[in-house]
Amino acid sequence: MILLLRGTSGASFQDTLTFGHQRNYIGTSFRKRIAKELNAPLDSLRAPYSDGFLKAVGATDLQILDFSDYEKATVIQDLNLPIPNSLREKFSVVMDIGTTEHVFNVTQAHQNLKDLCKCGGHILIVSPANNYLGHGFYQFSPELFFRTFDENSGFELQDLYLVKKGVLRDSWYRLNDPKNVRRRGNIQTMKRCYVAVIVRKVSSNPNISAPQQSDYESTWEKSEISKYGAIYLRMPSPVRTILNFTLIALVSRYRNKLVPVHFHWSNGNFVPRVDGY
Repeated sequence: MILLLRGTSGASFQDTLTFGHQRNYIGTSFRKRIAKELNAPLDSLRAPYSDGFLKAVGATDLQILDFSDYEKATVIQDLNLPIPNSLREKFSVVMDIGTTEHVFNVTQAHQNLKDLCKCGGHILIVSPANNYLGHGFYQFSPELFFRTFDENSGFELQDLYLVKKGVLRDSWYRLNDPKNVRRRGNIQTMKRCYVAVIVRKVSSNPNISAPQQSDYESTWEKSEISKYGAIYLRMPSPVRTILNFTLIALVSRYRNKLVPVHFHWSNGNFVPRVDGY
């Protein structure tokens, strides 16, 4: 995701803030390719922490925010609380890779992400989606990010992927906004999954009203959708059970079929293939 953000038009890592001191889990072969493509010293990509990698992608001023300084954080901040004015709109890139699911006041943590980012800057988020029960306080639905970082909140969501963890390799899927397809994107997985997001801040004066889940907004606008739901709910329980495991399951599987996205290097940038494969 960091490499994808690097190839995004207008992205600048000059003033980068990470939530937590990010450890370095880059595999050996990919590390060698990164060193070659970015013309970065290989030794700097072998360090226990990711500082050398982030500097290789352009982070000339790298800051680390954490609740304490036990991993040498440079900014001490409890994300349950609003950030001080001195940190507002200070960073061109803000990264939440595995942090906000551990923050109880998650709406404030996401607001802090927004406030830390400069107008024109980017936010990168990688958070648990499925099968991480007990890892933190939360597992996140993709729609949370589609609604939290939409145009009404002063942001443009540029990429959102579901990442299925595999033994040998991960599978990546670009997801559609449920608001655009006017239905829920229910996804069931056997494997652990992350949701990975890149957004750009386009306004410092957003609409601050709380978002609503998009399929409910569609229901409120069109009463016939509610009528169909009422018909379903009036059916006998055995009939609903049969429908759930037959017709409804088939339709949901067809509607929410995921097509994997593959990536390649192009002119020094790591990008999705044009045809998705």
